[in-house]
Amino acid sequence: IQECNILSMRHHSSDLAIIDYEYASLGNREFDLANTFCEMIEDNAYPYFPYIALYLENCPTQEEFEEYSKYYLELYHESFGAPEETKEEYVARELPQFLENLYCCMVFDGYFWGIWSILMIEEDKINDKIFNFSLGVLRMKITHHLLTLDFVKEAVDNKIRKYKASQE
Repeated sequence: IQECNILSMRHHSSDLAIIDYEYASLGNREFDLANTFCEMIEDNAYPYFPYIALYLENCPTQEEFEEYSKYYLELYHESFGAPEETKEEYVARELPQFLENLYCCMVFDGYFWGIWSILMIEEDKINDKIFNFSLGVLRMKITHHLLTLDFVKEAVDNKIRKYKASQE
């Protein structure tokens, strides 16, 4: 959870709301999770110049991606699933495609936010310029790191193969 994404309710001080509206319109559940995983690797509140840091060791393992995705799909089925399909059947059917989409979205997320942060650089704001450039570089480094993971490369290659086959 990034800073400024936790709200405390005025009338009920013990109630909290977690928000993150900046990319909600993209509407892809795998993209939302991909962004969450990428944010686990970076620290936008790092106290020293350039005020952002990268921790590749925080990147989840393939097993952690799978466990988190299974849990997500189980909760999704409990909320929206069809009663004629068990939770286990739903997860078994959805998980392979969900993981492939998740890994591809993580690569896209790194490029998307990397380019976005560089486009946000304003000439007259030196500190913002340095921060946004640093964020852009970090997101590109995250993307590069992800593409060194065999299971991510395999998912991206598989997606490209499917697209090429659909064009023939």
